[in-house]
Amino acid sequence: MAMQAGQEQSALLLQQAEQEKRIGAIEEDRTRRQFQFQMGQQAIELAGRGIRLDSPVAMFLGETAAREMSFEAQAVRSGRGTRAQEMTHQARQVRAQGMQGLLRGTLSAAGNLLTAAPRQWPGMLK
Repeated sequence: MAMQAGQEQSALLLQQAEQEKRIGAIEEDRTRRQFQFQMGQQAIELAGRGIRLDSPVAMFLGETAAREMSFEAQAVRSGRGTRAQEMTHQARQVRAQGMQGLLRGTLSAAGNLLTAAPRQWPGMLK
């Protein structure tokens, strides 16, 4: 019973970990798209002010925005990845606890059988 419950809970945790990874990929993609949109807006504003996009100021702003985009995307990926790892670890732990419960029950039953054996089969002691 404990083993089956542990396996079921473990499977659910692993599903959640996979879902966290998928959500992380989606969030990372959204973050990158949002930054790219903002970089496009910034380029339009610079061009509207008469600043050439190949000027040092425009290049600096573009590089800074690209670094920020990369950093933010990594932060999103790292956060979701950490949660997925935690869930995977919890799944292993739950499985181990289920196995431990199974072994404990089996050993307890075997111990009870051996303790009760002289009463149940008195002829075994001869």
